[in-house]
Amino acid sequence: FVDTDTTIWTGILQEAFSITTKPLLSWQGGRFDLSTVSNKLVALSTIKNQLKNEPYASLVESVEKIVCELGVNQARLVDNNSSYKMLDSKSVSEMVNSGLIDFGAHTHTHPILSKLTEREQEAEISKSIEIISTFIGQSCDFFAYPNGGKMDYDATTLSILEKYGIKAALTTIAGTSDQVTPLM
Repeated sequence: FVDTDTTIWTGILQEAFSITTKPLLSWQGGRFDLSTVSNKLVALSTIKNQLKNEPYASLVESVEKIVCELGVNQARLVDNNSSYKMLDSKSVSEMVNSGLIDFGAHTHTHPILSKLTEREQEAEISKSIEIISTFIGQSCDFFAYPNGGKMDYDATTLSILEKYGIKAALTTIAGTSDQVTPLM
């Protein structure tokens, strides 16, 4: 999403929920009260957790439908003032050149990798590594799994990351890492 006018699907949903003035949302047979910030947060969390289990193509379609149901202009979601606007390549280069920050890959469009075919996983991973390597002017050695849970990547993912020279990958799995924790 770097150097584009779009953003990650979770950002689109979060922004849409934050600016909608609709008091209710009907979605997949459920009704969500959106009359308070607290209720919006519950609805957003519930819907995001359900969407994570959808194949990526239908997830994107669902997000578009939800944004439409919320009465939000999707173009507004990624304008230059949006909290969810991604960094541009110039900013990435400046940060890398500072010597204080390093960048790793995270897929190209942020799908849950274990839900993809091997070919789709490789496309997501390789495109991300290629873009990051170009931005930082060196090899991309690190990777962070989208969502990062135990079920969000698989042996195929590990094989692909190894093929592309990734040295270590990050999860969101709680716990202490030690000498026996796999680097991937």
